[in-house]
Amino acid sequence: MFVRLSTALALTFLTSCMGSGTEPTPTPAYLAPAAPPPDLPVQADRSFVPGERFGAIEAGMTVVEIEGIYGAENLVSEEVDVGEGMTEPAYVLFPGTRDEAIVRLGQDKQPGSVTVRNENARWFAPKPAFVMMKASLRELQESNGRPFVFRGFGWDRGGTVTDWRGGRLKGVGARLTYATERVDTGGLPEELLGDVPVRSDAEALENLDLRVSELEIDLGTGGN
Repeated sequence: MFVRLSTALALTFLTSCMGSGTEPTPTPAYLAPAAPPPDLPVQADRSFVPGERFGAIEAGMTVVEIEGIYGAENLVSEEVDVGEGMTEPAYVLFPGTRDEAIVRLGQDKQPGSVTVRNENARWFAPKPAFVMMKASLRELQESNGRPFVFRGFGWDRGGTVTDWRGGRLKGVGARLTYATERVDTGGLPEELLGDVPVRSDAEALENLDLRVSELEIDLGTGGN
């Protein structure tokens, strides 16, 4: 009995460990949609793999190649908002639709990253590294395989994930928002405000219904 109890306690400790030297815990099957079927037309694929591709867009492609896949009407050049009142040139895939995505080019004028902001977008990363818009904090943490760190709220970059702590979601940039109706009349707790690190398993987050409000998918070497 003592041996079994000791083993159970050891397993509990290991699975709750946040250090980057441990393996992420498995993604619950109910969270993660399967990869798209192999016969799905590339234009209809709404899946992505961080560091590799976004739909049919891959690092090293030219804008002309992307146009050839999706059609010129589905890829337009625009000045897009990058925060703090600044804009930059980029390409918008599926403009004006729920699946609109901003394709940013790197210094080589080839796709470097893709940003999704529409809360109803269908883009997703299949298991085991499942993530999509409006995914809950619980889903995000369980998919990552361990707790992660994001910036506090109440400023321009509030809710931005800064460290996945070696989890499965490396290469994914994510921003979180909370349900304002869940906040007490006194406002958010002080430990959740400003440019401060917040752990995803912090007790103060339990009733705020945090969800993904923005995704940025790296197409190169990976992110945080």
